[in-house]
Amino acid sequence: MEWHLRSGYPLYSPEASAKMRLYPPPQNGLYYTPWLWVDGRQRGSGYTSWASHVQAALAVPTDVDLVLGGWYNPQTRTGEAEIEVVNDGLQPLEAACYVVVTEDSIYYSAPNGDEWHNHVCRDFVPDQYGTPVTVPAQARETLLVEYALDPGWDESRCNLVVFLQSHEVQPDSTRTTSQGGLVPVAELVAVTERLDSRLGTSVLVVPNPATDRAEFRFAARAGARYELALFTVDGRSVARLSGITAGPAGSVIWNRKDALARRASRGVYGYRLTLPGRTATGRFVLAD
Repeated sequence: MEWHLRSGYPLYSPEASAKMRLYPPPQNGLYYTPWLWVDGRQRGSGYTSWASHVQAALAVPTDVDLVLGGWYNPQTRTGEAEIEVVNDGLQPLEAACYVVVTEDSIYYSAPNGDEWHNHVCRDFVPDQYGTPVTVPAQARETLLVEYALDPGWDESRCNLVVFLQSHEVQPDSTRTTSQGGLVPVAELVAVTERLDSRLGTSVLVVPNPATDRAEFRFAARAGARYELALFTVDGRSVARLSGITAGPAGSVIWNRKDALARRASRGVYGYRLTLPGRTATGRFVLAD
């Protein structure tokens, strides 16, 4: 996420600046931009190395998954994020769950020459400390977090970014992020009525990491149409699968082939499962 340090700049966020100050200052007791933190670890001011640091963090396997949903009302510009935290590990998970409203495609001619800004932090909900969550081993918990969009933000360009970060601070100031995800606010308009909400929106990817194939399991009513979109972490479409569920348990198997029947390379991928009135998103790993 991006923001400015000074309150007079249009990309300033008080919660984001307060969150940054939970970590030691990078240089001579001062905070300044540009500077990158990944999991709280300092990664410097060199843009050319930033992508590699982020990709390395995304590739770390985890037993934790997030299933994102909720609703948004354009008339009131308010909504509620529904976050299901799935802990497939053998140890309890204790973390802070952060919900952040971000906005893309903001034009501002910054002092460093940048003019277009994406992933701009607009608001930490409820604040920079997040919401504490404890999930026992082999279990799941659901959080409901209310949010609102300022009249000055373009709702069509706003996203909800959710991530889980450890309470523990490592000697190098790292606060490990175990999982994260993003859902565009515009996608939540269609689910305001929460159709079939009692079925839930959980998706189980088996195995994860996957090798030759991945199976996506979910609950669904018989005869419901589904669409499963698979994409890279930078948003590039890889494959789309669709069909009709037999119910009550849905299952989609992907054979690791992209739209051109080529074998997908190893790495971290995202998925978006769409059912009537429900959308679930998450990530999984392809291994060699």
